Amino acid sequence: MSEEGISPRLKEYLLKEFGTIGEFAKQMARHNPKVLKAWVHYRGAVFEDSAEGLPKKYRELIGMTIEVTTGRPNGKAGERHARLAVRAGATLREVFDTVMLCEFFSGATNYVDYGMAVVRAAEDEVQKIKAEQK
Repeated sequence: MSEEGISPRLKEYLLKEFGTIGEFAKQMARHNPKVLKAWVHYRGAVFEDSAEGLPKKYRELIGMTIEVTTGRPNGKAGERHARLAVRAGATLREVFDTVMLCEFFSGATNYVDYGMAVVRAAEDEVQKIKAEQK
């Protein structure tokens, strides 16, 4: 699908947050670019790092928790939130402990099916950050 209708600023945000221009964004842009713009603005407000509210790392950990607990079919959203949580300052232990809370409340199968991939994504992101710092 084409990226037509997606402004350079929106593309920059989507690439930063998702690493790609997802099919959902292309579809929104194709049918009503104002919806995509509004969605990005809304998402930005929900995940902003605010001195008065939750720090971004906790917002990402909560997003990761919801993705793992609900068992999203491909698990990629949870992995993305794990990576973003690490980028926002979460430690591997915080990611792991959060996944263990998911496992406790939603069962061991969610850990095996989704949680392990989330912890691996955070481990991978820590390695990337170390490599970037060299």
